[in-house]
Amino acid sequence: MPSFLMHLVVAEGVAQARPDWDVAAVWLGALAPDASGDKRVSHLKGPRYAASDGAPFGLGEFLRRFGPNLRDPVAAAFYAGYWSHLVADDLMAQWLYFSGLKDKLAATPRGLATLYDDYDVLNAGLARRLPPPEVVRARLGTPLDVARACPLIEASRLTPVLEATWAHANASDGGQEPQWLAAALVDGYLERAVARSLEGLGGA
Repeated sequence: MPSFLMHLVVAEGVAQARPDWDVAAVWLGALAPDASGDKRVSHLKGPRYAASDGAPFGLGEFLRRFGPNLRDPVAAAFYAGYWSHLVADDLMAQWLYFSGLKDKLAATPRGLATLYDDYDVLNAGLARRLPPPEVVRARLGTPLDVARACPLIEASRLTPVLEATWAHANASDGGQEPQWLAAALVDGYLERAVARSLEGLGGA
C-alpha cells in the first residue's frame, strides 16, 4: 500500500461499524503488518512473496491462526485492524499488479514516480477524512504491548511506522493535482476495502 493514511481510512471505516471496539487499537492493528523486517511473515504471504510482486496474502491463514482472538473483547480491535490491512493490500494487488497496470506504468517515462506522486497529493485529502490532528496524534501514541498483541510483528519497527504515518497526516499537497489517479477511484477502492474487511470478519 503506498500510503499509511489509506490504511487508517479503512481502519476508521471498520471501527465505525463496531463502536464497542477501541479505535486506537484498530488503527494500530491496521499499521502493524508493516512493522516487520520480513513481510512474508507479517503479511502471511509464504514462499511466493517477492518485493512488490502482488502475490496473494494468506487471508484464510490469518483467520485460522487469529480468528479466535476476534472473540476476545480486548484483542478483537487490534486483530480487526490487522485484518483490514491485509484485505486492503490484497485489493491493491488486484488493482495494480494482477491487472498489469503497474507493469504498464513501469514501462512509461516517470510512470511509477507519477503514480506515487499522486498518492502523496491524495494524502492531504485523506488526512481531512480523519479526526482532528490531536486525536490522530493521541491514537498513534497509544501504548501497546506489540509482542503480546501479535507475534508476526516487531516492536522496534512499529515506532518508525507510526512516525511516518504522522508525517503523512501532516503533509501538504502543495496545491498540486493528481496526474494519473482520480480521487473518486481511490474513494471507491477504500470503500470496497472497508466492506470486504467487514465481510471477512463476519459482518462485524
